[in-house]
Amino acid sequence: DTVVTSAHFLLDSESSQSADLSRINGVEAANEAWLTGDISTLMADFGMLTLNYKPVSKWGWQAGQMNFTVEEEFDLSLFAE
Repeated sequence: DTVVTSAHFLLDSESSQSADLSRINGVEAANEAWLTGDISTLMADFGMLTLNYKPVSKWGWQAGQMNFTVEEEFDLSLFAE
């Protein structure tokens, strides 16, 4: 039986080479979009809110609703009515 020990190195080498080439070409633009919406539910004590958003044509999204959790350092009470 013959054991090939260099094949694993070759795979690592190939993946590293393609990673290097991707850096040369630059980073692809992020698929980002700005949304407009209203906070429908605010649970400041739990760091949570629900946002009703308008359609996002860039992503083909219809209007909808999404829940978010927010890091503790953000004061959601500023959004309370």
